[in-house]
Amino acid sequence: MEETPKNKKQSVLKQIMSFFAVTLIFVFIVTATGAYIYSKNIIEERSKRLAFSVAKLVEQFFYDIDIQYLKDNKVSTIFKEANNSLRKICRNFRLEYLYIIVKSEEANCYEYILAVSNDDKNNDIIYERIKEYPYIKEIQNDESFHYIIKSLNNAYKGEVSQKSININNEYGNVFTWFYPVLDEKKQVKFVIGVEYRVDQVMTFIKNSAIIFFVPIVIVSLILFFLEMIILQQRVFIPIKKISEKMNNFVENKGQD
Repeated sequence: MEETPKNKKQSVLKQIMSFFAVTLIFVFIVTATGAYIYSKNIIEERSKRLAFSVAKLVEQFFYDIDIQYLKDNKVSTIFKEANNSLRKICRNFRLEYLYIIVKSEEANCYEYILAVSNDDKNNDIIYERIKEYPYIKEIQNDESFHYIIKSLNNAYKGEVSQKSININNEYGNVFTWFYPVLDEKKQVKFVIGVEYRVDQVMTFIKNSAIIFFVPIVIVSLILFFLEMIILQQRVFIPIKKISEKMNNFVENKGQD
C-alpha cells in the first residue's frame, strides 16, 4: 500500500521527534556528568580551603598548650576547657567532627587527644569513648581505617594539603582532611582532623547539577519547537502544496 502524504508527514515527524529525544537524553547525560564533576571539584576545593582555615585557627589556639599535659590529664579543668573551645570551633564552622591527633610512640599507633562533634549525642559518645580508648589502630578488612592510617602517615611526613577521603563507618559518612602542625624544629607537633558530612556535600552537588541542567533542557525544548515551526512553514506546507498540485495534475490528466 502506497504511503499517503499525510502518512509520510507523520513518519517524518516521528523520526524528528525520535532524533530529538535521543539528542535530549545525550545532552542530559553529558550535562549531568559535567555538572557533577564540576560541582564536586568546586565543593571539594572550597571545603579544603575552609578546612585549612579551621586547621590554622586550631593551630593558633592550641599551639602553646601542652599537648602532653592534655594527653595525661583528661579529667582536668584545662582539658575540659580545651575540649569545649575545640567544639565551639567545630560548631561555628558547621563541621561534623574535629580532632587533634598525636603519634603515640609507646602504643606504636596514633592517639586522639581531643575529638568533638557538632551533634550533641555524637559528641557525648565520642568524648566517653576516647577517654576509655583513644588509640587509632588499623582494623583488618576495614578500608576506612586503612585510609585514616595512611593519611596520618602522610601528615606526619609534613604533607599539608591532601585530597579528601570519603569514610563511611559507625560515626557516619564523611569527608576527612588531615593537616600537620609543625613546631620550631619543623617536626610534627600534632595533626588536626577536619570532617564534613557527605550528604551536605552531595546535596550541594545535586542542586548545582539541577541548576546546570534545567536551563539546558528549557533551551533545548525551545529550539525544538522553533525547529518544528520552521519545518512546518518551510518544508511540510510546501510539500503539501506540491502534493496537492500533483494530485490535481494527475486527476486532470485522467479526465483528459
